[in-house]
Order: sequence, then structure tokens, then C-alpha cells
Amino acid sequence: MGEVGTEPGGSRRGRRLRRALVGLLVVVALLLLVAIGFYWWFVMRDRGPVVEGEIDEPLLTEPTRLCVRGGRRPCRSVDSVEQVLSAPILTIEQAEATSGGMQGAISLAVEDGQGTRLRTKWRSHQSASIVNTPVKELAAYGLQALFLEPEDQVIPPVVGACFEVEHYRAEVDPAADALEGTDCVYGFLAYWLVGSATIYAAREDGLLPRPEDIRDPQLYSAERFRDADPATRRNLAILNLVTHLVNNGDAHAGQFVLYEEPLRLFVIDNSIAFQSIANPVMTQIQDLSELMVPSIPADVADRLRGLQRADLDALASLEELARVGGAFEHVEPGEPIDPDERIRVTGDRIQAGLTTADLDDLWDRFEGVQERLASGALGTF
Repeated sequence: MGEVGTEPGGSRRGRRLRRALVGLLVVVALLLLVAIGFYWWFVMRDRGPVVEGEIDEPLLTEPTRLCVRGGRRPCRSVDSVEQVLSAPILTIEQAEATSGGMQGAISLAVEDGQGTRLRTKWRSHQSASIVNTPVKELAAYGLQALFLEPEDQVIPPVVGACFEVEHYRAEVDPAADALEGTDCVYGFLAYWLVGSATIYAAREDGLLPRPEDIRDPQLYSAERFRDADPATRRNLAILNLVTHLVNNGDAHAGQFVLYEEPLRLFVIDNSIAFQSIANPVMTQIQDLSELMVPSIPADVADRLRGLQRADLDALASLEELARVGGAFEHVEPGEPIDPDERIRVTGDRIQAGLTTADLDDLWDRFEGVQERLASGALGTF
């Protein structure tokens, strides 16, 4: 009888203990979410300058439309954009605040020495935090080039620039500080897709579904992917592949834009990627850092199969600027100055690239895709 009476009591004590542990875990999880939310709201809020100007788009040099596979002509090629943004002489002509985001981004119209003027999104080195790092925009852009042709790329061109500090203060931010060890303001210029539409506008036009949560990208569904025309299916597969490989931790609806004719999607923000704390909102919406598509283009798969870790190591030195006369100009990147830092300054050189830890994590994701291709879990078309 004693044993019979002991078991229910012990069982009750065990249940109480389990409930207490579950309650404790719930409290810890809630506190963690509050802490992350606090950090995102109070630390990650807009860290950029207050800009009151406006960019006059008719003054931009045509064509402004980026060339895409099957797209309209005339258009501007990826190479053309890179050449302008990396020109030895590059001046800021106009600045404008962006319409949203909390990452310190503004829009700049820049002009090279030949009079070509392009619109860009700009993030300076001062806008970086431990979570949100603008150099990752450059890394994501460089990564896609390892396995995509220019007209298939889903991240618009990104180039680093270092504007002489007095010029930058006069045109953008009177309180700007130069990058330590230099006399210029360093940052990253991403090509602005003039004429593109937001996800929200595309939903209003009936081109994309309208989920209840407007932040939800809802760009993939098995049915839409199956029924899409070949060009759209190709674009969607590549988009999801890239957001997965870069581990984009902030892929909500506001991070995508599209050309409507033909329908072509781009991801325009990759500053929370690679090794990073993801935006908490991603737990509530479709997370495109997960590889959802069942298949990818066969030619892209062939390139992925052939990639080795040494190919990724090239991303350790994505770009380098060296002082030539009184300004910093683009030169051929050398070996990583410091493989544990993403932005490195020494003497008259500025270098940007991924860290060894970033590359280790990235290679794990590449191997995961390669294994899925080898097993047939990820198909091709």
C-alpha cells in the first residue's frame, strides 16, 4: 500500500517540477524576446544623417534600368554600373532621405568624371552595429557572382567608396567623421533600381498575393512556383537560393522590389546576413533564409557543384582602396590584412571582406546545397 501511495505523490511532484521548469523557460524566452526587441528598437533605429534634399531623377544618366535576362532594352549593364561607382573621380551631387528602414541608409546621386550620374543607396561605416553591418551588402553582391551570370543576379551592384570628409560634410552630413586612420568617409553604394516597384505596390496591382501581415514577403508557394512561367520560376529559384546562402536574417517584404515587365524580383538589403542576429519578425513570417524551392536552374546547379572552399575564400578580400595622390582609388585586392575583421585599414589602404568565421559558416551552407543536389532532395529544371 505504501508503494501505491508513493507513486501518485511522486508523480504529482514530478508534474509540478516539470510545470515549474516549463514556466521558467517561458519566462526566460519572453525576457529574451523583450531584450532583442529593445535592442532592435533603441539601438538599431536610424543611425544616418538627417537629409532634407531631393534627387532630381530627370538629371540621372539614361539608361537607368538595370539589364536583366529577357528584359527591355536599352538598359544599363552590371559592368557599366560598377565602372561608374568605382571611378577614380566620384562626387556627390544630391542626397535624399529614404522612405523607410532603421539602418541609416540614404540615397545619393553620384557622378563620375565623365558626367555619368547614377542614383544609389548609401550606408556609411558610421551606420554599422554588431547586428547590422553595411559591408555585408558588398559581400552578398560578391557572393552571387560566383555562380550567377550578371543578367540573373538578384542583388543590384554594390561598390565601396571613400568620400573626402569635407566634401561629404558639405553635401550630406556636417557632423560626419572620417574612417579612423583616413581622411574620408567610407561606405557602400548600392545601385538604386529606378522604375522598380515595391512588394506593396505589386500587391495592389494584383501581381503578388496579399497576406494579412504586410511584412510577410510570401514570395514562394509550391503552387505558384509550379505554375509560373519559366523566366519567373528561374528568378524565384535564384532569389531564394541567394537569400539562403547569404543567410539573410531580415527578409521581410520591405527588402524586395521588382521590375514588372518582365516580373523580376530583387533583394535590396543584405546588411543583416552571414553571421548575425536575425530580425525577430522573421519568426512570424515566411523566412526566405530557408531554402524553400524544390528545384533550381540546371546551369546554376552545375556551377554550384563545381565550387570549392578556395573559391569562397576570394570573398575574404572583396575590394581594396589605396591612396593615389589625394584620394582613395580602387586597386586589385590583396591578401586579407586582418582575416578577423570585415573592414581593415592600414597605412594608405582600406580593405573590405568577410572574416574567416563568416566564410566557415558560408561554406557549411554551400555544402548543404551541394549535398541536397547530390541526393536529389533539390532538383533542377
